[in-house]
Amino acid sequence: MEKYAVMKFHSIFEKYRSDPIKNCELAKTIVKAMKHAVNRDLDAFKTMFWKLLWNLKLKGPRSTEVLKRLIDDKFWTPETFVIATDDDLDTECAAYRRHYRLLAFERIEHKTKYEVVNDDGQIEQRVGTLECPKCHSFDTDYLQLQTSRGDEGMTTRAFCNECQYRWKFR
Repeated sequence: MEKYAVMKFHSIFEKYRSDPIKNCELAKTIVKAMKHAVNRDLDAFKTMFWKLLWNLKLKGPRSTEVLKRLIDDKFWTPETFVIATDDDLDTECAAYRRHYRLLAFERIEHKTKYEVVNDDGQIEQRVGTLECPKCHSFDTDYLQLQTSRGDEGMTTRAFCNECQYRWKFR
């Protein structure tokens, strides 16, 4: 497995640097760092190898940037490259994922509480948008699904957090 890993890394490095001796040395140091990182566990070595190979073989500007940084030894040494996560390798994609996770959490926070003026003119806080038919509480969650053909309406499945009653409607 080690010889195969050295050969694969060497073939990838040849596309970006024409010095075969330095490419082979870099591939060997990466494999050595991988063995050290996984304490010679073969299954963990294989998993790490395929993860690194996948990150290096991706097409596009991300993979070329990763390879340039690794080959030029500007940002990563082989030891740090081996233990790098996907977010470390692609900081732009990681920032994109973090941004959209935060947006999703903000949407959930804004959805959960709002104020409604009732018939008496008083302001009451509601947690959900649907009223439970059993206990008449507004502390509900719902999910809309397309369970049938596209020309029919969506099915709404609701859950009351007060009495744990579940219902659905179209």
